[in-house]
Amino acid sequence: MRAVLRAFVRVASSLGVCALATELAAQDPTPPPPLPTPTTAVPVAAADFLFRWPLPCTVVVEKAGDKRGKKATLSYRLEVAADGAEAVRVRHRDFTFLTVNGVDATTPAMQRQLATAQVLAHAVPDLLVSPQGDYLRIDGIDGVLENVATLAGESRGASRAQIEQTIAAMRTPPAQEMMQQAGSGDWLTWVGAWLEFAVPAGEQRESEEELDVFGEPVVAKVTRRHHGPDPAHPGHVRLSITSTFRGEAGTAALAAIMARMASAAGGKPMPPDELVGVEMTTAVEVVTDPRTLQPRAAKRRKDFAITTKSAGRVPQRETAEFTFTFAPPPAGK
Repeated sequence: MRAVLRAFVRVASSLGVCALATELAAQDPTPPPPLPTPTTAVPVAAADFLFRWPLPCTVVVEKAGDKRGKKATLSYRLEVAADGAEAVRVRHRDFTFLTVNGVDATTPAMQRQLATAQVLAHAVPDLLVSPQGDYLRIDGIDGVLENVATLAGESRGASRAQIEQTIAAMRTPPAQEMMQQAGSGDWLTWVGAWLEFAVPAGEQRESEEELDVFGEPVVAKVTRRHHGPDPAHPGHVRLSITSTFRGEAGTAALAAIMARMASAAGGKPMPPDELVGVEMTTAVEVVTDPRTLQPRAAKRRKDFAITTKSAGRVPQRETAEFTFTFAPPPAGK
């Protein structure tokens, strides 16, 4: 069962492709710069934190990702447009790796080394969100699943039988549900977490809330903070949310998830006393226009640790930082 869980993590991570790129070209890492910390107040117009991106629109995104100390920066383009009356489609286009662990990734030699990661990057499926900005789902995940699993498996020397086992596990309903939730991470960081943000400027709110973690309810401590206007970007504000869960409830939730995956895949579940504990803290931050939720910068940090009887405590950290450039609207609009 642990092998199936690791396979899920590898395939789900390949939707973001930064981790695979860094594994294919590991060098000494160079940390990305932090977002500026506001020091002076700049007036911001009254706002209601609703999703009001101009549609259709094009957005150039630069991302700096770090997974377990392996780093990559890349750029890509979002094409955002209405998809009928009930959804907005977010397409990812023109992925270009810029650096991998501080090394220029645009040279011919590095481009050859990153060929598999480039293919995976261009396989990223579309996102569908509601006209109000709520995440709905990844669209067409089944169409890219086999290619992603095959390329990711071959890059690690997996046999065809192992790859087929991974594909079969990823097609089970529990795994599909997990991947759908994992696919929401970027959009929630950019927009979804800030919809109707209700904390006044300069204040923070703490609460205990029930979160859906891959289909299992978990009670987490949540802190929301409105840092106020961002001086580097007039008309924009800086917001942050931190959520933490640990203890018996989180451990039971993860055990239930793994049991569902094992049952659906026809495998043998992990022994009941193997999983000792689980803890996760996720922190997201954005600099955004409060009138439209068009972000200028955003970042996400996830600290996750699983403690098992056989391996002890195994911590992991993932970070991602984004900058956004909205293309000007066409003339006459």
